[in-house]
Formats: sequence, structure tokens, C-alpha cells
Amino acid sequence: MKTCAKCKLEYMPNRSDQKYCSSKCRWAVKNGRAGEVYHVTKRINKILKSNRQILERFFQESEDICTVKYGDLKNVGFMFEYLTHVRVRHNNPKGKTQKFCYDFGWERIDSVTVKILKS
Repeated sequence: MKTCAKCKLEYMPNRSDQKYCSSKCRWAVKNGRAGEVYHVTKRINKILKSNRQILERFFQESEDICTVKYGDLKNVGFMFEYLTHVRVRHNNPKGKTQKFCYDFGWERIDSVTVKILKS
């Protein structure tokens, strides 16, 4: 006899490695784990989409090279720690890093200025 890892009922296992008394208990545990992951990724995706929209808005408002103040992006809710990928420009002597939220990105020019890019 074994005890079900989900409902704590005793059952006779069909296999030596069986943890749950039924498919219902097994799926309840699996769906519970998937639900937790879903909520975390949903929150992060919402932040990434918001960051992208902010970059796009600033990019569309510019006529030539798009540079904005770091504080202006922060003030409209941009979260610099959330990004989808990074590109390092090796041909640049300073090795500037470009960070992206999907197809829009940013590059720090100096301590107060950020250049917005579209890939």
C-alpha cells in the first residue's frame, strides 16, 4: 500500500514508481504547477509588452535620432531590468551594449541619456 502524494489516501499502486492514486490527482498536481508558472510568465510578459510600447511611442515621436533622458523613461513606467535580449557592439571602441524588448531597444549614451533603437 502507498499513500497518494495529492489526496493522502492509501491505494494499491499498479507500478513501483506510482505517486498518485488516480489520474485526477496526478493532473491536479501537474495543473497546479503549470498554473504557478503561467501567472509568473503572464506578469513578466505584461511588463515586456509595456516596455516595448513605451519605446515605440518615444521612437515614433522622434524625427531623426531618438535620444531621451533616462529619467523620462523611468517616469512613464519603463522597467530597465526587463528585456528580451542583448546585443554587444564589438566594432564600437567602448563596446556599447544594446538591450531590447522584442524589436525595440535602448543603449545608454551617458549617465542621463538613452538612445532608442529599432532592429
